[in-house]
Amino acid sequence: MNKSIFNTLSFLIFCTVPLEISAQLSHRSGVERPNVSQGASVSQQVGITDIGIEYHGPRTNGRVIWGGLVPFGQVWRAGANQNTTISFSTSVTIEGEHLDAGTYGLHMLPEEDDNFTVIFSSNHTSWGSFYYEESEDALRVKAAVSPVDHREALMYYFEPLNQSQTLVHLDWAGKKITFNVDVPMIESTIANFRNKNLRHLPRFEWYGRWEAAMFCMAHETNLDEALEWINVSIQQEEKFENLMVKSDILKLLGREKESKDFLNKALEKATSYKLGVYGAELLGIFDKPLKALEVFRLHAEQYPNEVPPYTRMARVYFRLGETTMVEQSMEKAMQNADSEQEKRSVQFWARVLDIEL
Repeated sequence: MNKSIFNTLSFLIFCTVPLEISAQLSHRSGVERPNVSQGASVSQQVGITDIGIEYHGPRTNGRVIWGGLVPFGQVWRAGANQNTTISFSTSVTIEGEHLDAGTYGLHMLPEEDDNFTVIFSSNHTSWGSFYYEESEDALRVKAAVSPVDHREALMYYFEPLNQSQTLVHLDWAGKKITFNVDVPMIESTIANFRNKNLRHLPRFEWYGRWEAAMFCMAHETNLDEALEWINVSIQQEEKFENLMVKSDILKLLGREKESKDFLNKALEKATSYKLGVYGAELLGIFDKPLKALEVFRLHAEQYPNEVPPYTRMARVYFRLGETTMVEQSMEKAMQNADSEQEKRSVQFWARVLDIEL
């Protein structure tokens, strides 16, 4: 064969190799070239659960996507190239259905009229959906579909989210496909304490078991187990922090006299700073305004001439909508403010809380 003709035929054959086959050849050769559908990953922690999605994001390139490139009635790999995968570090609930921890192949079954099914396959290593088997399904759920502005490249993201829930969105070509993920935040956290964290702690450290017990106390759960943990913490070293938590646990268990005894012990070791931090943790970390208010009131009783207990109480009262108590607390804070710095601090919080002083 004429050499120039041979070279031309070779060039044409190479240029007509499907992109996916070309990508496989490139991967096999070890030579890296840009991928038309670029690889991406997105991850999010919800509570202590890590959620991760690995995918390749195709572009529309002017093509009809829904009912065209992505046919209705056929399982789709929810991305491009290799299998799109989703992983969960703990068990979760998807649209109300349980799913064990692990990594899953993520597929979708699009139907007309925006009827989409999300499929979690126990096989996450196959190429795309070409080797998908329904018998390997771990879970199927219905997704919500909504119209959105055109997005050229497929993208996954999480929004909104809190410590126990998030929505997972696939956004592409004018559609947003969404499914809900719930995590058993309290249950998984306590199981992690019990089976992992606390088993690795040295017995002479007081603070790990204190943190675990405080979590249970703040969420009013597993109190007998929390009491065991806080007792070990106190055995290692008596601190304001662990004595205070034990007092609160005993109070929740209805053991009022013992609770008061440990409260008095805690207050013997208390400082203004430690009381403020304890209340702030209850408010900021555990979102317990009423419990935090109890601590700030105690703070004010122990340190009646200071400014911080009253500004902190004012912020909680503001959150609770008790305007009169906000005003009274801020007035007391201003009365106690001796230095210019303290007065500026009180005036700052007065502006934040919309209070005239």
